[in-house]
Amino acid sequence: MISIVVPVHDEERSVALLYDELRSALEPLGTPWEVIFVDDGSSDGTFGALTRLHSAEENVRVVRLRRNFGKAAALGAGFDQARGEIVVTIDGDLQDDPAEIPRLLAKLDEDFDLVSGWKTRRRDPLTRRVLSRIFNRVTGLFSGVRLHDMNCGLKAYRAEVVHGLRLYGELHRFIPVLAHYRGFRIAELPVNHRPRGHGRSRYGMERYLRGFLDLLTVSFIGRYRHRPLHLFGGLGLVLGLIGTAILVYLTVLKILGHAIGHRPLLMLGVLLLVIGMQFFSLGLISEMITSHHEERAHGVEVDEEHVSVWDDLRHGWTAGPGRALRLVAAEARLFTRRPRKVDVYLVGYPGHFDLLAAHRAARGRPIVFNPLVSLADTLVTDRGRFRPRSPAARTLEAIDRRAFRSADLVVADTDAHARFFAELAGLDEVAVCFVGAEERLFHPGWRPPTSFTALFVGKLIPLQGVETILAAARRTPQIPFRVVGSGQLGPLLADRPANVEHVPWVDYERLPGEIRRAGCSLGIFGTSGKAQRVIPNKAYQALACGAPLVTADTPAARELLVNGESALLVPAGDPEALAETVLRLASDTDLARRVATGGRAAYERHASETVLGARWRGIIERLL
Repeated sequence: MISIVVPVHDEERSVALLYDELRSALEPLGTPWEVIFVDDGSSDGTFGALTRLHSAEENVRVVRLRRNFGKAAALGAGFDQARGEIVVTIDGDLQDDPAEIPRLLAKLDEDFDLVSGWKTRRRDPLTRRVLSRIFNRVTGLFSGVRLHDMNCGLKAYRAEVVHGLRLYGELHRFIPVLAHYRGFRIAELPVNHRPRGHGRSRYGMERYLRGFLDLLTVSFIGRYRHRPLHLFGGLGLVLGLIGTAILVYLTVLKILGHAIGHRPLLMLGVLLLVIGMQFFSLGLISEMITSHHEERAHGVEVDEEHVSVWDDLRHGWTAGPGRALRLVAAEARLFTRRPRKVDVYLVGYPGHFDLLAAHRAARGRPIVFNPLVSLADTLVTDRGRFRPRSPAARTLEAIDRRAFRSADLVVADTDAHARFFAELAGLDEVAVCFVGAEERLFHPGWRPPTSFTALFVGKLIPLQGVETILAAARRTPQIPFRVVGSGQLGPLLADRPANVEHVPWVDYERLPGEIRRAGCSLGIFGTSGKAQRVIPNKAYQALACGAPLVTADTPAARELLVNGESALLVPAGDPEALAETVLRLASDTDLARRVATGGRAAYERHASETVLGARWRGIIERLL
């Protein structure tokens, strides 16, 4: 579907004419489309005209703002309502030509994420054309995005570009810049521009002045939001070094017997050194504020107590005499640490043995346990390390029950897992919160590659269904598979087919690039009970990157995903179905784009940091 977003303000005479032109331009494409008119506090009969149009046309939707909030807010409201995989914006004053939309869509299909119109022959007053040219040059200089017409109202986007945009002030002018900083590909296309037929322009010199200030904001946030010390610290270092060099020079002159007290250079050196120290201090404070804000985006301050046991292992947590001694030493350190004054103690994965130290520190305050896994389920049922009903298996089950029952609240990652935990430990309630992804790394940027590769990332354990993936690869020799990981089932890769590349390890910071370059990401395909109850981290990471996901059709997956819309779900343990699905994605770019867009939308609705932060706060507040 194509969603057309039209912000309007006092355009009563234009909206019906614009809809007719949109219909003429879009109906020949044979693709479903909708128009979302956003009435930005009109004072004439615009809303009445839109209401009549909505009654007459099924694909017309109307959003009405209480007052005139500005174009940025109007576009944001329209983006929130857009349901299409492609979103097109066009002004409501009839100066933008709807007949240009098919050309924008064709350009978008050339592997771009945003196509901006360029009014090569503007039908506007000379002063406005001159100011616009200056504005575009300055914007390109500051942001690095070289467009001739940054503020053209006629643009086409993939839906993942506009999802999550926070538009206010004059930021609608800088949507290409915001998209560029998020890793999207941008193109520009000359379009027809027509004289204004009705109404009058409401944009004056003051808009450009406010826009310039917003440009500084966008450039700073885009480049230095997560690393302010690089800016302030760099400036401070340069100024401090210059000041130090001046003072060293004057010190040498003083030693040689020259008077320096009356020299302005002394004052300049001291001033530069002090200002440099202030800039550097400002950078450090900004880093602290940034870190603090990310921790408490929902008003919750997080104070972490961590002692490393498994952090140096590529295969995650494993057992052994040496590791057991490290675990005992770590638990002793946690147990003897001085308790801190906090409201709630949260024990995370795999924290079964940490609860004793947590109870000592909590001193009656609530304890929340977020285990993610059952030790018995993982080591006995899934990985087969111990026989069922053996002494070791019974011991692990007892550890699970004791840990779950000792917490004031247990939080699981899926409803399916919550039911399992409740039955295992006899709990009346287990809360649920999805895992999500680390959005500073995993953010949209996927696009269909020129060479399709199916990517698997994860530990080679039974949960993953490695045998199913290798069998599917043998059925599709024309499709390259890239397997990243190692572990228990690593020997299976010794006899892998020629189209399977094995990479034992990729640094965590490089994983987003792997996902964005692949044709699709593979989830889990194991048939164990645990495989039916979990959504793996890599699934959230693929969705966060806006990449197509193929995973097993399980009860847990159905809690987040819809087959054919937000992911492609195949029967667990069925290599034939997996092979057919990968072939479909490799041969159908439109399907891949549709699933990728739907997956990103599902992530934003149910598993984004914003959603999960609010969910966690709600869970914690229930205990206070």
